[in-house]
Amino acid sequence: MELTAEDRALLAFECAWWIEPGPKTDRIRADLGISSSTYYKRLNELIDTRAALECDPLLVRRLRRRRHLDDGLGAPASGGPDH
Repeated sequence: MELTAEDRALLAFECAWWIEPGPKTDRIRADLGISSSTYYKRLNELIDTRAALECDPLLVRRLRRRRHLDDGLGAPASGGPDH
């Protein structure tokens, strides 16, 4: 699978959205012309592709790691009474 121009724009946006002022959700709509829910759904699908990994390995690995932690799959054990 090859990345489309939209896929590349999505990855580029994720790399640089923080440079410009304003809420990310507003910037997604203004810069990409899509809703934030569509953006995050597509980004989540995109980072699972080999093409995205080859295009920007640092970004894709960072996003995969963050998703893994957000899902609670990579959180360290608390050491509480259950452990």
